[in-house]
Amino acid sequence: MLSLLRARSVSPTLIAMCVFEICFWIAITTDGSGLVNAHEVAASSNEIRAQIHETSPDSAEAFDNVEHFEELPSQVDNKDTILSKQTMNGNTKPVNQGHQSNMESVEKDGAPQETSEDGNGGAPSEENNPSSSWWTLFWMVVAAMIMVYATPAIRDTISFGAKLKEATTTDRYSSIDSYNKLQDDSKTELKDREKSYAELVSSYYDLATEFYEWGWGQSFHFAERRKGETFHSSILRHEHYIGGRLGVNKGAKILDCGCGVGGPARNISEFTEAHVTGITINAFQVRRGNQLSEQQGASDRVTLVQGDFMKLPFPDNHFDGVYAIEATCHAPDRMGVYSEIFRVLKPGAVFATYEWCLTDHYDKENAEHRWIKKAIEEGDGLPDMCHTSMCTKAVEDCGFELLEARDAALADHTGGDPWYRPLTPTYKPWVLPGFQFNPVVFRIFPVLLSALEAIRIVPAGTSKTQVMLQAGGIGCERGGDTGVFTPMWLMVGRKPATAQ
Repeated sequence: MLSLLRARSVSPTLIAMCVFEICFWIAITTDGSGLVNAHEVAASSNEIRAQIHETSPDSAEAFDNVEHFEELPSQVDNKDTILSKQTMNGNTKPVNQGHQSNMESVEKDGAPQETSEDGNGGAPSEENNPSSSWWTLFWMVVAAMIMVYATPAIRDTISFGAKLKEATTTDRYSSIDSYNKLQDDSKTELKDREKSYAELVSSYYDLATEFYEWGWGQSFHFAERRKGETFHSSILRHEHYIGGRLGVNKGAKILDCGCGVGGPARNISEFTEAHVTGITINAFQVRRGNQLSEQQGASDRVTLVQGDFMKLPFPDNHFDGVYAIEATCHAPDRMGVYSEIFRVLKPGAVFATYEWCLTDHYDKENAEHRWIKKAIEEGDGLPDMCHTSMCTKAVEDCGFELLEARDAALADHTGGDPWYRPLTPTYKPWVLPGFQFNPVVFRIFPVLLSALEAIRIVPAGTSKTQVMLQAGGIGCERGGDTGVFTPMWLMVGRKPATAQ
């Protein structure tokens, strides 16, 4: 059941609220007020008998024999009988059969019999005791909160908070100011930004990795969502597709160029049964990724190393396949990174990539389009973003035989969602991460983080990092909605068998 709710993106908070409301209404409607008092029923029936006896004794005899008015067996102490639920006009009243009429009844010792509110003899039953209902409510709410805490979303949020608290002992988030300076066109020119790409990208992932893992999972990329898919199944299908394009055998050696914390590497390794080496320029991601691989029992087939993909630390003709998922966009020069990939790839082997690119819809004279481009670059650690045609030409110029080049974002997703739907602003709190992009939360969340920084619950720079990531998210969403940007320009190239 929980997996179904998670697949439908239902917020655990919403689940708890619904359970609480149900429990509340159960509690206030089970105090016995819905039952008919036996005292009132007996009095009413006796009144009807008296009226009939006065008008016609024969009718009274008929009344006593009417099928609809079964008399209940007399009580051992000869107390008044109670008529059944149905009356002569066919209306029905719910009556607890066997309840005693309180009319003139006494205990054997002559003392008045204590009765409950609904006419039962004796003390009020636990079933109709309001305090019992509230205890039921309490335990149901406790059970609901345990269920909510057990969901991955809540556990991930608690884990994210713990990581931010732990980060207060490091200076990773202090790099936000130098990162913002590198992305500020008034302070840093493009050529200087490209020269400082290593600092730019490493600083970005020092800041963004924990936010990404919390809000997106261990695979830092987009995927269109097809009919019947969950968010996570679409991510997995997206990775399996590019892994399948490599055409490798079991035991092959694959390179993940720009691996993040290794989510795709672990999934593709399991899918292809190959060994995957991941490379990232960020030391924190290497430590985190290898820790996750060990926790998931994948350390024997997935290894993450620190390095620069503009200067790959591997020998020539080493890998049976290379892939990159939304990663080589961080390179200052596409020819440089593709050439390095060509070098380490075995002759006849395949390179496949999803690339971030501007599309044919981009118009540099359009102010909104320029803003989208800059927002994506600043919010996602890119020195500069280029057109699809430049990436395709760079692959061919490196010596690859181009097998395919197309925008995978344009694939048919009828009945599903486009890749940017998770970033679309919404006021529905159970739709994440879109909820954080609505205008209200967009403004409140950084203020909340600033307050937590002030009392040292989270490291200094967390609020500025959130603002930077929010801007990138809005840029990507607007880029996808207008069609000027794609995060999945698919290119598949083969290194010629005769290449050296």
